[in-house]
Amino acid sequence: MRNDRMKRELGVTLKYPTYREGLSALLNEQGA
Repeated sequence: MRNDRMKRELGVTLKYPTYREGLSALLNEQGA
């Protein structure tokens, strides 16, 4: 399911809208 469709149909807001943002946050949490 595409992000735009998921957000529109389910009313979901992603904490990290992009792969890069999510990966960066994950690495920061692990102290990398």
